[in-house]
Order: sequence, then C-alpha cells, then structure tokens
Amino acid sequence: MRKTLRGFSFVEVILYLGLFSVMATALLAFSWNVLDLGVKDRTSRQVFSRARFITERINYFIRNASGIDTGASVFDNANGKLVLNVLGSGDTVTIALQNGNVVLLETGQPAVALNGSDAKAGSLTFLNYGSPADGSEYIDFVLTLESVKNDTEVRSPYQATTTLQSGAFIRNDGTSL
Repeated sequence: MRKTLRGFSFVEVILYLGLFSVMATALLAFSWNVLDLGVKDRTSRQVFSRARFITERINYFIRNASGIDTGASVFDNANGKLVLNVLGSGDTVTIALQNGNVVLLETGQPAVALNGSDAKAGSLTFLNYGSPADGSEYIDFVLTLESVKNDTEVRSPYQATTTLQSGAFIRNDGTSL
C-alpha cells in the first residue's frame, strides 16, 4: 500500500489568504463604522443633555421670579438677555448669552456659565408673553447649542447642534400655576 502525503498547493494557499483578507477587511470596515456611529451618537446626546440642563435651569429661575426687569432685558433677539426680580428680595437674576456661553448672574455672586467647555450657545432668544396686571406673565425662549472641539483634549471630530424651545409662567405672587 502506498501512502501519499497531501498538503495545500500554492494556488490553494493564495486563494485562502485572499478570501481571508477580503473577509478581514470587510469586518474591520464594519467595526469601524459601528464605533464611528457610537461617537456621533455620544456627541449628539451630550449636546442635547447640556441643552436640557440649561433649559431646566432657566425655567427654574423664571418660575421662582416675582417679575421681569423689562428695561434691562433684551427680547426678540438671538443674543437675548433676561433680568428677573427675585421673589421676596430686591435681588436680580440675569440670564444672558455672552461669547457663546449661557451666563447666569445672581446678585452678589460670580457669573456662572451654564454650558460646559465642550458646548457653545449659538443663540438664546427670549419672548415675553402676557402681562403682570392679570398675573399671566409667560417667558418663552429658544436655545441653540452646538458641540465644540476642545484643543486641549482629544474629542470627537463630529459636530452636533440642537435647538430647544421652552418657557414658564412667572409666579408673581409666589403661587404655582
């Protein structure tokens, strides 16, 4: 009985290597796209989350105000400014757009930027509805926030922008509406 040892021929090895490289390339491209999509999604969620935080803070101060300083406020402008009188005191709270930051300034306190260093506000527009006479003062606002790539850290190369509209009634007499 004669034994023959049989292995792979050179053509078969080349064929298997070619198939393996095509499959590995396709798998690598698919994996890269999945990771890339995750980074895009994280950037969008981060900007939306920051915008929601800012709108909730603004709504909080509007709801707890006793009135608006209409002379110092800027309405119907993309670089809006809202000056609110604090309920039960002579203090004010100012919310304004300054150099791409939504800034909160309370009487006697340092200014605080509500958006982080990885996001900037493109516009903040306040609208004044109602009248203090009948207790129906309503402040509406539109905020546009976009992501920013910070040079000091490795961040996503993707840009995300979100626009949120919100508003609240001013509690002139301290009661809830």
